[in-house]
Amino acid sequence: MLLTLPSGPNLPSRCHCFIALVIPIIAILSLSQVVEGHEPDGPVQTQNEQANHEHPTRGLLLPSLEGPRPWSAAPALTGDDRFHFAVVSDRTGGHRPGIWLKAAQRLNWLRPEFVVSVGDLIEGYTADRSAIEAQWQEFLGLVAALEMKFFFVPGNHDVTNPLMQKIWREHFGRAWYSFDYKDVHFICLSSEDPETHIGLGQLEWLADDLAKHSDARWTMMFMHKPLWVHTEAAEAVGSPDPTNWSRVRELLGDRPVTVFTGHTHQYLQYRRGNNEYFNLATTGGGSKLRGEKYGEFDHVTWVTMEPDGPRVVNLTLDGILPGDVVTEELGTQFANFLKNTDLQVAPLIVDDTHVRVGRLQFRTRNEHSTPVTFEVDVHGLPLSGIVFDEADLKWTAEPGQSQELDVEFRLSEAVEISRLKQVFVTATATSHEEVPLQSETKMPLFIGDALKIARASRKIDGDLNDWEEWPWDIAVSEREPIQFNAVYDDTNVYFGIDVIDRQLTDMDQLEIVLDARDLEERLTNPTLSLGSTVITISAPDADGRVKIESTGGAVITAQASRRTEDGFQVEWSMPVSPIYQLQGRNWQGFQAGLRYQDDDSKPKNPVMRNWHAGPGFKQDNRDLIHIFREE
Repeated sequence: MLLTLPSGPNLPSRCHCFIALVIPIIAILSLSQVVEGHEPDGPVQTQNEQANHEHPTRGLLLPSLEGPRPWSAAPALTGDDRFHFAVVSDRTGGHRPGIWLKAAQRLNWLRPEFVVSVGDLIEGYTADRSAIEAQWQEFLGLVAALEMKFFFVPGNHDVTNPLMQKIWREHFGRAWYSFDYKDVHFICLSSEDPETHIGLGQLEWLADDLAKHSDARWTMMFMHKPLWVHTEAAEAVGSPDPTNWSRVRELLGDRPVTVFTGHTHQYLQYRRGNNEYFNLATTGGGSKLRGEKYGEFDHVTWVTMEPDGPRVVNLTLDGILPGDVVTEELGTQFANFLKNTDLQVAPLIVDDTHVRVGRLQFRTRNEHSTPVTFEVDVHGLPLSGIVFDEADLKWTAEPGQSQELDVEFRLSEAVEISRLKQVFVTATATSHEEVPLQSETKMPLFIGDALKIARASRKIDGDLNDWEEWPWDIAVSEREPIQFNAVYDDTNVYFGIDVIDRQLTDMDQLEIVLDARDLEERLTNPTLSLGSTVITISAPDADGRVKIESTGGAVITAQASRRTEDGFQVEWSMPVSPIYQLQGRNWQGFQAGLRYQDDDSKPKNPVMRNWHAGPGFKQDNRDLIHIFREE
């Protein structure tokens, strides 16, 4: 299939010399439609069928299989009438260097058949020929980075005045032209004929061009300004059409057409009848970049031409990544960086209803081969009145250096702890090298309720007399309380629990959820997963023995239990090594919650005694209490 261009000495396509009249395009190897029980779009053969042909059909070749087949019944999107092209929007009008070249690089990754612009390629607005020529030479250098054909369309920044219009003609010839590809007619117009207008000569050319291509299956139109907006505004108040768009609209008639424009630096899709008009945002032009809702973003527009019309999507530049975005070498390098650097932020544990003054604690470690800069950003309402006793929360650690910092903060007024749940801290670590490596940690800053786990050891013998204190007293029932505690040493975490239940049954059981993932992961992803476990403890038998089961591969290294006059007691230990694997040896703690099913004499309606065990118990950690390690 050929890309058909108009004849003439100057054509506004990519090559500056403009000598090619008909350029062959390398066809994309396509996949033919395959539908179970349906006729395919194009040639589809089994391997046996292909073997009987001297020249096999180029298409989707599927093996002959009996019974179920490992592919879906949906069609393969293929066919000779399908193709892709891209549209780039305004580069100038307050251009931001590097963005357009970034777009060109990503288009080379995407491989469209060709690229069409909607104008504003240089800054213009000058009568200095040397400045104009320099701007065009700069842009032509950017276009040279594209590996596919590029079609020029003039914008107001490109043909601002008669001199700039003359220079356009010297470089590119026509300001309006058309070409064809796979039975689709492409029309490039000038909306600056003169400014914000289509002149009579251009209209005469357009009428003749459309008449010659009345059999096109679709028409694509490109110009810089969305002229229909001005025309429709004038028509709404009974004024004459200032742009001549009404004449263009009349010439288009009822043919299927899609229109692309720019100029406003703000994306907006319009529907006119059965047709779509797209006013594009920017590809490097001036923008506040406030995001999709404002229509302010840098993008390229990707158009897939289907048999029934185009499909239009917008690709943001940061959303297009190359195949080698992370190579094996880079992956190893970054993994080592994460292993050798650490920035820990201790969340503030608040046992009051309001906060006015506090201290942030940071711990950094740099075992990387270069200096590393650590930076902390505290953000989120209601911190508009926050003051730190440091000029900025940023410091550099040399290789082999570890640091601990305390930073005091003050709020302009006392703030309820419930409101402080909106406050997050983002901590980054950036290496000092030619291609810097950077890690990021983000977590809530305030934790309203927490406990401590002390450093100690316990003998697992079922005798809880060595548990001198029960700081985790669980007041789930005044008449029959439960006491629960844990300690740790370098080898194990030890748990002890004393259950008061004067009417034990076989259906009574304890469930304890532990989430030992890294604090950042627990705070940002509450769903329980690898690193969390559910421990189930049955009621004791006549000999006082209980059955302890755990999920998630958790290991119980020792256990002991006994009946008491008013219930039962259990001790068990678990290795601390899995926590090392999840958090490192400088681990911070875990979260826990407990539920006791007290069956008594009501097996159909047992009493549930809950301690930090809400509706999502065993599914997420939102109701689990934080337990932090004491040194």
